[in-house]
Amino acid sequence: MKKYFYGLSFLLLLAVALPGFLAEGININDTKLLSQPAISKDHIAFCYAGDLWVANIDGKGVRRLTSAEGDESDPAFSPDGKMIAFSGEYDGNMDVFVVPVEGGIPKRLTWHPGADVVREFTPCGSAV
Repeated sequence: MKKYFYGLSFLLLLAVALPGFLAEGININDTKLLSQPAISKDHIAFCYAGDLWVANIDGKGVRRLTSAEGDESDPAFSPDGKMIAFSGEYDGNMDVFVVPVEGGIPKRLTWHPGADVVREFTPCGSAV
């Protein structure tokens, strides 16, 4: 059931976000690697080209949230939809970060020497 939901979510992402990409002038031939969609009430977050992106739920207002040299993955919205947690692979290690949906400097949450991967926020939104 979970795989079906993710497949359906990805198709929804393509149907909703693609018009936004076209409006932003992004070459649609290079958008084949959209992955790992996360959906909130107002936004869609996804990974593309190793960076984290967000769009309005209607597919408009597509913008890049991260542009660091490392790869970002596993986006997850906070219950209130104001923050996005993600896994960032910087300096050879994967750690957990959060960034506001509006953008800004990501805040690092973990420093463990092993890989720390985002799954979701707690229901109250106080922890990832």
